[in-house]
Amino acid sequence: MHLQVLVSTKAEPTEYNRLLSTLVEFNQGWAKAAPVLILAVAKLHFDDGKPNRHAFHDVGLALENLVLQATTLGLSVHQAAGFDVEKARKEYKIPSDYEPATVLVVGYAGDPQTLPNGLRDRELGPRTRKSLERTFSRRTWLNCCHTCS
Repeated sequence: MHLQVLVSTKAEPTEYNRLLSTLVEFNQGWAKAAPVLILAVAKLHFDDGKPNRHAFHDVGLALENLVLQATTLGLSVHQAAGFDVEKARKEYKIPSDYEPATVLVVGYAGDPQTLPNGLRDRELGPRTRKSLERTFSRRTWLNCCHTCS
């Protein structure tokens, strides 16, 4: 297996708070309401020691299946990149040939009106996507950075 997941639930408050503490403060503010937190960790090398250059792809595929199943069950899942990788590594004694990839916050969607103003506005605001031309190209690399709209 090229993925390991660490699951914490509110039924075990010590472990739950341990994983919650790895999230950045902003994410802790809203994630603490969810009953389940999951830390997904990528295995960077195969058992024979060769690099697994698809490690994060493997994690993404596995987590997408988890998200689809959770959605089928009426749950909401938010993948959070805002966590302290080194703190997670230390807390869970994750070896150097593994990389903490993301934290998943799993629960039932709450009432957006209970969110603080900034989060509420973001949650209720219109969703916008980049145009297809900014994402897909047939012949050349798109010279685009994170500031593109």
